[in-house]
Amino acid sequence: MAVVKHKRSKYWQIVISQGSKKPQLWISSKTEDYKKAVRKEAELQAQYRGDQTREETFAQIDRIMGYDKAKDSVVKKSLLLEEAWDAYISLPDVTPSEGHAKKQCNDFKRFVAWLNENWPVIKTLKDVERKQAFEYMKQLRANSKTGKSYNNVRGNINTIFGTLIEEADLVENVISF
Repeated sequence: MAVVKHKRSKYWQIVISQGSKKPQLWISSKTEDYKKAVRKEAELQAQYRGDQTREETFAQIDRIMGYDKAKDSVVKKSLLLEEAWDAYISLPDVTPSEGHAKKQCNDFKRFVAWLNENWPVIKTLKDVERKQAFEYMKQLRANSKTGKSYNNVRGNINTIFGTLIEEADLVENVISF
């Protein structure tokens, strides 16, 4: 076993080697703290047996890691559009400069206002689909003075959606195009 930081994840991963004929198992430690991840890996190492089926292995890992299946299966309440900015800016990883934060906020609020005007049935981030995002970007492109302004707005909204994927229970970042 080993604790590894994957380049596309903010969490430390615990990698379990199952021999040469079986693929490695990558389990999220669900923590950004290396020391906590190492402690979880040690707990896992102390109780892990390599002679189990895949299902038995995952069930044992869930028990050892303290994952609550019932909690994970509860449908999350999707993030309301009006609450999305506050949720985004309050995340610990989000630290834009004051000027950039104001620009992001204004761009996002204009997008939300446009959604409220053109798609009043959309109330949560999860309700936003690619077709609405494309429509907004098409209108923005037509009204932008330069390609740079368009790209800045698109980038700001993309960043907010991308950062809130987990918090808003989104399937994908609909703005990333």
